[in-house]
Amino acid sequence: MADEDQNLLKIRIQIDDYSADLRHLIGLPFSTPFVLDPVSFDDAAYDLLPVDALAREAQAGNSDLKAAAVQKAKAEHAIDASRYSYLPDFGVMGGYTWQEGSAHFRQSAIHSGFDPGWNVRDAFIGVSLQWNIQDAVSNVYVKRQRLALKRQAEENLANTREQVNADIEKAHRKASQAVELIAVAGKVVDYRREDYRIQKDRYEAGLSLEADYLTAKAALMKAESDLFAAQLNYRVVVTDLQLLAGRL
Repeated sequence: MADEDQNLLKIRIQIDDYSADLRHLIGLPFSTPFVLDPVSFDDAAYDLLPVDALAREAQAGNSDLKAAAVQKAKAEHAIDASRYSYLPDFGVMGGYTWQEGSAHFRQSAIHSGFDPGWNVRDAFIGVSLQWNIQDAVSNVYVKRQRLALKRQAEENLANTREQVNADIEKAHRKASQAVELIAVAGKVVDYRREDYRIQKDRYEAGLSLEADYLTAKAALMKAESDLFAAQLNYRVVVTDLQLLAGRL
């Protein structure tokens, strides 16, 4: 009986600790009493999509795959930029100038036998072509380096895709196992609850010892704890699947 009292006390201490952490998390005073609503678990919530469907969703929504694809696209654009740098610089330029001369300059020019006119206008157009051979030669090494970066990005994308698919398969397997554990743990809780009811009636009728009653009570709480742990594990795994598929 002392052992069972000790087990029950440990469970109550855990409940008090969890309750205090919850009060602190939601900003309630420590002395505020509260009763949590029971969590309902519907069997329909245990329906999982096939692994192939989750993998297809991950191809478009997984953040790691998106980052790897961006790195691959960046490497491809860098290669395109290095190819364009081989081309020479070609340009067209033009201009128009207009100058108004002073009256003193015009009178001096007329006396000297030359009349430049009052206004001077000049228009021009041209083409410029420039090609740096040294830059073209050095660009060969830059292009090779960027090609290596592209191959590295492609390998990283393939490895990330393979890793994501493996993580999805692993998480899906854990979720299926958690569903089975929930079903078994639920049956154990039903059996322990019925046994606790019987032991409680026997103890109140004076047909059994208090140790038997406390043992049944501790076993019921242990079974409920296992059931809650299995349900929590299922929800954690489902959350991981949603993250891998890009839903969150």
